[in-house]
Amino acid sequence: MAASGAQQHNDTGIGATPGVALGGASALVLQLPAHCTLSQAVALRASLLTAAATTSDVQLDANDVEAVDTAGLQLLLAFITQLQQQRRCVQWVHVGTPLRMAAKQLGLLQLLGLDTQGLAP
Repeated sequence: MAASGAQQHNDTGIGATPGVALGGASALVLQLPAHCTLSQAVALRASLLTAAATTSDVQLDANDVEAVDTAGLQLLLAFITQLQQQRRCVQWVHVGTPLRMAAKQLGLLQLLGLDTQGLAP
């Protein structure tokens, strides 16, 4: 998830929830869960709020995302919007087909920043 020596934080208490890691002075890495859906919205929101409470830029690692729905995308969009308003950088890492397809179906590719070329498939 993050460089060695990074501190990992996961205050949701559920094993398959997102994790947050801070690698020194670099960006905070937020590992998204396999399911960014309504059933996991409380845990996802908790991790996003934890990340938003920092002053670091954020990398969203979507490598494990297998399923995403409108609720999950709404939480991610609200998070990204909040950080952008704070002039913080948000980058996507390892974005796969499920996330891209859901965002595309809802017309959210550009708002989520997923329309940028060069993202890992």
